Amino acid sequence: MKNIAQIRAQYALTKVDEIKTNYNELNNKNYKSFVAGCPTMILQNGLGQALAFWAAKSKLNLGKKEGQILEVIRGWFGRPENPLKLESSDCKDFIQKLMQKNQNEFVLFQKETLLMLEWYKRYVNAFLDDKEAETNGDD
Repeated sequence: MKNIAQIRAQYALTKVDEIKTNYNELNNKNYKSFVAGCPTMILQNGLGQALAFWAAKSKLNLGKKEGQILEVIRGWFGRPENPLKLESSDCKDFIQKLMQKNQNEFVLFQKETLLMLEWYKRYVNAFLDDKEAETNGDD
């Protein structure tokens, strides 16, 4: 039986594999740098503010780095193994349901997000490319 840390690690590795397979435009140094800063953004601004910022930047487009991190976080809370399971149909639905939580619950969601992102950040750093992102003028 796997413990929750192992399950987080497995989930994070799966999501990195999905980036390499389905979102090659994110397989670069720019995405690695962005992901490295995500936990800091959450700690400085709070989970709600970070999610709102990423939603505004990405317009919930999964091909954008901000949209992808939203989906990684949303997907983690949709997993049956996650003790803080929160089913949602998309990122907007996830944010709406999360905002309905009381303060104590919300803090637990923020802590769990940070724990999962530590694994995700490690795997992104280990397995994604160090090439520079191709600039297309919309970043």
